[in-house]
Amino acid sequence: MDLSKLIIEGFDVKAIRAKLKEAKLMFEKDDKSLVLLEKLQAGHSKSGGAQMLKGLRTVQLVRTKVKGHTGGSGAAKLAQDALHQHGTFASHFEQVCDIAADELNRIEGLFS
Repeated sequence: MDLSKLIIEGFDVKAIRAKLKEAKLMFEKDDKSLVLLEKLQAGHSKSGGAQMLKGLRTVQLVRTKVKGHTGGSGAAKLAQDALHQHGTFASHFEQVCDIAADELNRIEGLFS
C-alpha cells in the first residue's frame, strides 16, 4: 500500500495532461494518472501501440484488492498467483519494483 501511495499518488495529473496537450494527444477528462501516462507513452512510441504500465498497474492492483488485511477472494487469488509465479512474496515484490523502476525511468524520459 505504501508503495502505491508513494508512486501513484505522487503523479501530477495536471502536468501529464499538459504534456499530452503539447504532444497533441487525446485524453478523456476523467482519465487518471496511469491511463494518461500510458497514452503519453503510446504517443511517443515508434510503434504507436498501447504501452501498458505493467509494474505500476500491479502496484495499484495489489493496493486496490488487498487494502491491508481487508481483502477478500480477489486478494487471496493475487497472493496465490504471486506465490505460484515467484515462490515468495519478497521475490514478487522485488520483480514488481524492478519493472516499476524501469517504467518510471521511461516516464521520466518523456518529461525531459
